Amino acid sequence: MDSANEIGLNDSTCGRKWVDFTSPEISEDDVIEIRLYNPHRFGNKNACNELLRNIYCGSKNVFDRIMLKTGKTSRIIGTAVIAAAIALLAAAMFFGLLHIDGGVTLGNLGALALFFGGYFLLDTIDLSLWSWLFAFNTYALQICIMLAATCEAACIAESISSKARRTARAAVFASGAVNAILALLSIFKVMVIYDTMLFWFYLLFIL
Repeated sequence: MDSANEIGLNDSTCGRKWVDFTSPEISEDDVIEIRLYNPHRFGNKNACNELLRNIYCGSKNVFDRIMLKTGKTSRIIGTAVIAAAIALLAAAMFFGLLHIDGGVTLGNLGALALFFGGYFLLDTIDLSLWSWLFAFNTYALQICIMLAATCEAACIAESISSKARRTARAAVFASGAVNAILALLSIFKVMVIYDTMLFWFYLLFIL
């Protein structure tokens, strides 16, 4: 709760972001009390510890420079992977138009790279400094990793022998269906997106 602005955190604002407070009334001799509450029933049980580990006191300009430098490598890698994904998807479309074998495999790899690259970008530590849609970022992050796992399973399913391929494809379809249900439950506020992670991990273990 930010008592100065009377803003409280609720389920719809779950996400990672940097929040800065500037108060000239606080001196070095003052004691600051931070009351923590973790709203997640299942996922991200270390949220309070993450907050305590990442508290920073000092100049905001210096902090911004540190964070932008720290997240630079992840942004470069994520952007490069997404660029590769676009090239793979374009090649898959080209193969499909010319009826050349291998288009499905390229499409699966392109989709895998696209969602993996998106996850890499959305998981950067400085994301909220250049994208303030932190609730959207959090949902997109989780959905990206779900879809990346499904695409990876699809790539594996297409590479195995024809006898077992039908069963593998059914498992991929079931995984995608469960992911869609979990995403819809989050979108319609039945549970927050972090709380779907426990069920998603169980799904990966079963499949």
